[in-house]
Amino acid sequence: MSNDLLAVAQTGSKRTEFSSVKVTKVVDLAVKRVKKLADDKKVEIHKDVLDAEVYADKEDVRQALDILLDNATKHGSAGGYIAIVGKTEGDKYLIEVSDKGEGIAAQDLPFIFDRLYRGDKARTRGGYGLGLSLAREIVLANNGTIEASNNEDNGATFAVTLPLHKS
Repeated sequence: MSNDLLAVAQTGSKRTEFSSVKVTKVVDLAVKRVKKLADDKKVEIHKDVLDAEVYADKEDVRQALDILLDNATKHGSAGGYIAIVGKTEGDKYLIEVSDKGEGIAAQDLPFIFDRLYRGDKARTRGGYGLGLSLAREIVLANNGTIEASNNEDNGATFAVTLPLHKS
């Protein structure tokens, strides 16, 4: 928990170093970091990521994706899958991370990115309600947006938009 609190505290004071970031490389790094946890749960990770570059801080993008993939793996169904889709939309790049888990309770959706918020207090999965808050702060610091929604056929999707790199 202390590492998570430190990361949240440093987000506001960290100097963001913007550059051209190749999305496929950062997605591959994030997938590699969550692979053991996914393998242990027998969760498959499917990628359909258009090769493009965003204008952001590479480590920030990787950290935000780490959080979303870790969250999808922990809350997804064992034996299920996670889908990562990346595509351009105008002058933005959209990355969606979807799982086939229980989804997010409707009453929790408005608060899911609030610091220290944890839905369904009866769960015993651990966590301190910091990850999604940190992901939001990272994405906002990189001139992006982040949203959460439930899928029609179970699970949740987190959608991140970041500005495309203008060459």
